[in-house]
Amino acid sequence: MNKGLIMSAIFEAVIKTMPNGKWFIDLRDSEKEDSSQECTSVEEFAQKLEEMGVEYKQDVQVTWSQEDDVTEIQVHEVRMEMMAYEAKIKEEDEQNQPQDHNNDGSPKF
Repeated sequence: MNKGLIMSAIFEAVIKTMPNGKWFIDLRDSEKEDSSQECTSVEEFAQKLEEMGVEYKQDVQVTWSQEDDVTEIQVHEVRMEMMAYEAKIKEEDEQNQPQDHNNDGSPKF
C-alpha cells in the first residue's frame, strides 16, 4: 500500500426524523468519531459536505440510509430537494461559463 496515496473518504448520510416530524440528515465521516453534523436542509448538507471534504480534497463518497421511523414521504422530500438543489447548481455553473457561441448559434472568434 502506498503511504502517500490518499484514499477517498466515505461519509455516511442518514435521514432521520425530529420529534416534530421534520426530517434532517445526519452527516458523518465514517473514519472519525464525533464528526456528526445535523443538517436540516439540503443546502446545509451541501455546505457541511464541502467543509468536511476539504481535508480529503473533496474526494469523498456518500453512502445513504434512513432510520426505520422515516416515512417514504420524507425520503421523497429529501430526494426532490436534492434534485432541485443540483439543478440550481448546474444552472449557476452554466451561467458562469464563458459563452463560446453567439445567440444565433454561430461560434464566437
